[in-house]
Amino acid sequence: MRVSDVMTRDPIYVEVPGSRDEVIKLMMKYKYSGYPVVDRNTKKLVGIITRKDLLNNPGEDQIALLMTSNPITTSPRESLKSAAKKMFKHNIHRLPVVDSKGSLVGIITDRDVIRYLVEKKIDVPVIEFMKSPCYPVYWETPANVLMEIVRVSKIYAFPVLDDNGDLVGIVTDRDLFSKAEIHDIIIGEKSIESDEDSWTWEGIRNVIPFYYITQQLTLPKKPIKEFMVKDVRTVFFKTPVWEAAEKMIQYDIDQMPVVDHHEKLIGMLTIHDLLETVIKY
Repeated sequence: MRVSDVMTRDPIYVEVPGSRDEVIKLMMKYKYSGYPVVDRNTKKLVGIITRKDLLNNPGEDQIALLMTSNPITTSPRESLKSAAKKMFKHNIHRLPVVDSKGSLVGIITDRDVIRYLVEKKIDVPVIEFMKSPCYPVYWETPANVLMEIVRVSKIYAFPVLDDNGDLVGIVTDRDLFSKAEIHDIIIGEKSIESDEDSWTWEGIRNVIPFYYITQQLTLPKKPIKEFMVKDVRTVFFKTPVWEAAEKMIQYDIDQMPVVDHHEKLIGMLTIHDLLETVIKY
């Protein structure tokens, strides 16, 4: 299977020269966290820009200075396994697809790649590739305390356990962010509070993960059980990886708690783990 078999053709992109505002508007509209960058005149790929680029450089406005130049790319004829290796090695979620002249012709994401597992019906049990760290948290943990755990651990999804040690939910950085109170966050030259028509708080929630701007947010000291996702999607540890991949694609999720015969938590399976499965099979 080749990249051309699963890539998105005519992807959404941004152009240089251009400004941060243009990228934020695209993120609000399409909900993607990263976009290829092309030269306005030649339409050749010159970079890639992500949510992290915007938030790690709050004082910069020009896309050319915000983007990652010379990004890792793939070609339509490259094998899917080769593309998976690049994503796995560099821990990235997307690759711009370019032709022999360097022009952007598509984009491929990690979710596109794991469709291979579904098509080929790779039946290796998920426990063999369950390698991502898993840190369960107690459901009475205050949201502000969990925010500090995220900040220190750099882990962004946590299974939630009740008083009996049973899995009752999952909470992510986005769930925390949805409960945060804003304190005049500045995006480039704009203040959310002073320009509500341009940058609404609800819109910004879809763009900015809270862990980049913790100094401007206040989280309630309420237990995480009040806003965790209760209808958590789990996977049995002997389930074939293709079924796990199918569920991640269906529900648009990047991780699932792994459980045993008694529905007890034994780990976490992520889309990054499944990339390794594609490489090996």
